[in-house]
Amino acid sequence: MKFKNFMMPMAFALAAGCYAADQGTKEDPLTIGTVQELLQLRNAVSDSGTYKGVKLKNAGEGLHFKLTADLDLSSVCGRDVGNWKAIGPFEGSFDGDGHKISNLYIDDSLGTVRDAGFIGPVFNNGDDTLYYNNVVFENVYIRHSGLIGTFVTQVVTGQAVVRNNSVELTYETVDNENGAVQWGGLMGNTV
Repeated sequence: MKFKNFMMPMAFALAAGCYAADQGTKEDPLTIGTVQELLQLRNAVSDSGTYKGVKLKNAGEGLHFKLTADLDLSSVCGRDVGNWKAIGPFEGSFDGDGHKISNLYIDDSLGTVRDAGFIGPVFNNGDDTLYYNNVVFENVYIRHSGLIGTFVTQVVTGQAVVRNNSVELTYETVDNENGAVQWGGLMGNTV
């Protein structure tokens, strides 16, 4: 009898904890606290998979994501590791909560990088405005011959707000057969 009483409250506490966290809403966003979780998010966005138990339909459409720690990308991109592959196409909101993303690396000297940026492109097919807020990028290197946007490569449709972000960046532009590079800083282009 004592064993049953002990287990029942614990089961309720676990069930309540699983239900309450990381729902993907503005009030309870899906959190990203490690580089591994960031990669899981990127994969879920690209294949309409599941992230933290939430199905990401239409590239995360209408969902909210939030950083909970500083992330150093040097283990997944760099001169000896390779290029960062952008998260996207993406249809969610992303809040950095003031955390740093460091060592973002993109070198398109071989012409193999499609989207030069952390996220991109962004599509907003819903009625809500998408927000890309409060991220600090540190030690970013981009060498590219196309469209560059450090945080968001481009917003293709709908309403999006990019605000309260900062970038410490080294970049090189490379002319290509279409002319000079298009450079946009935090956001590369709006269509």
